Amino acid sequence: YGGALAEPYPDALLDYPAWPPIIGGMALGLAQVPVRVVSGDGLGTATSFSILISTLSLNTLSPGKSLLSSKKNWWQPAFVLLVFVGAFFCDTLGPSLKGATSEGVPVEEGFPPMQMALGAFLAIAGARVAGGCTCGHGVSGTAELSLESFVGAAAIFGGAIATKCIMVFT
Repeated sequence: YGGALAEPYPDALLDYPAWPPIIGGMALGLAQVPVRVVSGDGLGTATSFSILISTLSLNTLSPGKSLLSSKKNWWQPAFVLLVFVGAFFCDTLGPSLKGATSEGVPVEEGFPPMQMALGAFLAIAGARVAGGCTCGHGVSGTAELSLESFVGAAAIFGGAIATKCIMVFT
């Protein structure tokens, strides 16, 4: 909006088709404060997979991470669940709040379900190997000035750019 796109800025924040990056960045940065205070951990979702596996295996696999082991293990699965709930409400209520209609794309018109499932599995496996997910490294880790997170975030962006180039040019 504005600048190179030569379109006027909307009058209200909710009139933007997406939040301006500066507002989104500030909201994400401020969201870390209550998570740090309450859990002593940063934003991220990669550990929730270990918590799920540990809980389902009755603490046999990934011991100590089960939901039954500690109350501290509950916040990440709750965070992941609330991300899905929030996305659902944004998709269903967001356009109607502005008087627009939802133009969601059915799964059938996107990637095949098996390809999406494989992508999800690879993303989870990659997050476990990397010691954190994109949110954990890219948001919380870089805010802590962690060298490992800066390298991880650069690898995440580099991999995404390379993947898009392969998809476009092949």
